[in-house]
Amino acid sequence: MVKSSEWSKKSKEEVISLHKQGCGYIRIAKTLNIPRDTTGSIIRKFKAKGTVQTVPGRGRKRLLSMTGVRYLKRKVDKNPRLTAEALRQDLSEGGTQVSAQAIRGTLRDEGLRARTPRCTPLLTPKHKKSRLQYAKNHVDKPLRYVWRRKNEAYKEKNTLPTVKHGGGSVILPGLFRFFRYSESTLCA
Repeated sequence: MVKSSEWSKKSKEEVISLHKQGCGYIRIAKTLNIPRDTTGSIIRKFKAKGTVQTVPGRGRKRLLSMTGVRYLKRKVDKNPRLTAEALRQDLSEGGTQVSAQAIRGTLRDEGLRARTPRCTPLLTPKHKKSRLQYAKNHVDKPLRYVWRRKNEAYKEKNTLPTVKHGGGSVILPGLFRFFRYSESTLCA
């Protein structure tokens, strides 16, 4: 069974001091209100390691050093479209052998997620300049808000009608055919 928590350093030192005074496992456990098996494991660890502190080096070693992680973040910040496989090849040229999946996991741990890019209109410098000018001209214009409930965004009372086409003309060729191009009939 995996340990869910660890005893404080002070508690462990108290166990060791009582043990050095000649107390047994059961007496130490009752005095400090610590389970007997835990008392025994603390004492055995002290005899083996010479300390009650948690020894570093537990768990699996990291595949990439912190330098490698910073390198990956820098590469992805410069070019977010790089694939994990391309990053793996780049690292292997430098002498670090890791899988593409390990690179994905490392970037995920650093807060970078693989997402599909948003589709946005292609803006030229001229477009950006005109948009900035429009924003500057309309900075004092009040914003319009609507108080509404969830899932009521498209009810008519909660929308602001806009026209998104340039107008144009309506051609009715069937009408002309029916009236045989008679202007008098059209005007009547």
